[in-house]
Amino acid sequence: MSKSIVLVDFGTSRIKAVQFSLTQNRVLNSREIASPTLSYGNSGEAEGDPEDYWRALEATAGQLLAIAPEIEDIWLCSEMHGFLLADYKTSKPITAYVSWQDQRSAHSVSEKKNSVVRLEFLRDQLYSITGMNLRPGLPVANLITIINATYLKEPFRFLTLVDWLLLRGGESNPKCHPTLAAGTGLFSLAQGDWSIEILLAIGIDPKRIHMPPIVCGNAPIGSIELNGRKIRVWGGLGDLQSAAHGLDFPNRGPILINLGTGSQVMAITPSPSVGIELRPSALGVLTHAVTHIPSGRALNTFAKFIDGCALQSGGTPLFWRLFGEMQTDAVLAAEACIDLNVFSAAWKYKDGGSIAKVLESKFELSWFMHSLAKSWLMQYAQASQAICLNHPGTLFLLGGGLSRRGTFIAPVLESLMGKRALQTSIITGEETLDGLVKLALASH
Repeated sequence: MSKSIVLVDFGTSRIKAVQFSLTQNRVLNSREIASPTLSYGNSGEAEGDPEDYWRALEATAGQLLAIAPEIEDIWLCSEMHGFLLADYKTSKPITAYVSWQDQRSAHSVSEKKNSVVRLEFLRDQLYSITGMNLRPGLPVANLITIINATYLKEPFRFLTLVDWLLLRGGESNPKCHPTLAAGTGLFSLAQGDWSIEILLAIGIDPKRIHMPPIVCGNAPIGSIELNGRKIRVWGGLGDLQSAAHGLDFPNRGPILINLGTGSQVMAITPSPSVGIELRPSALGVLTHAVTHIPSGRALNTFAKFIDGCALQSGGTPLFWRLFGEMQTDAVLAAEACIDLNVFSAAWKYKDGGSIAKVLESKFELSWFMHSLAKSWLMQYAQASQAICLNHPGTLFLLGGGLSRRGTFIAPVLESLMGKRALQTSIITGEETLDGLVKLALASH
């Protein structure tokens, strides 16, 4: 491996690439662009043009390769729960990229039951094999929705976002990292491979669908042609697991709270509660997790309304400014009376979000902002208790971009959790990229 590598994170809102010196332990150059725009359909679709993701790789990592001809290796991570289907022979996409935000499986078609309801019989089996709970947006459910609505030539490829980038870049046999595979609801934790049992249970002949081989050990997942050069590709992790590794979870602490566009609580515990999901870490350690906790995506829903009101009256957006100015004592004193479950795949979704305890004497912007912050952070204490009632750990790791959006966040969480927060210095500017660096250094 060369002394300098490129690290790339395909996130939900942006794609960032950095040239990192392994010998100097620092970032030399970086490129960043907004993530491809998704198209939203009337039946819950949230889709992207697969070619846009390849162009994004060219615009970020490709530009870094142009100024650093010595680079031979790229390390990748990407958002989880997304996928696309491609023709096996031609490798051409036969679907759009189906984002993790896609909710088509929760929508009924022509008076028929939606895919989540139709897969209810599989709930227990899905959990026992994959460690995943059935929910809208889970790729296994969206896959069934697509297959039932589309005539597919045989055979076809099932690809995560990283698999698609490899295939598009000329790799004939892209390999998939377990952290991305596990997020599909099609991966057997016990076998460490795709679950034939789940495929058969949902009515898919394993001979019809080509699943990328699971990467074993610390080896390249393929190679691609980028900027006129053949480059080895490594990693291919899910972004949350890469970020967790960047924060040294679980070695530095048994509990991790990740605050981002999507968020989760992960824990190593001797006594997990029944029904809590299992996820493999970057190094293959099975961790318990509560995922899809409403965070940045939900906060932006409320921000859009508040800022929209400000703009309508001739003002300027103010939500995130007010958010960052809130003080610890005021947030702790607020009532946690706002439900942030505004999307159907959210952790505790029922009928959408809500605001309770509205009184004419209290209902004003400051009350709303502090109640929203308290309600948001209260979720993580509840999730921690859901994983393990009275977890014996005395501290928790805190990460994610939103963890740095206000000085109140860490101390409020400490008070709600009854534990001390540990935050980690970030070398690359992104926890996800730090996770890739640590893996790269371990393999160097």
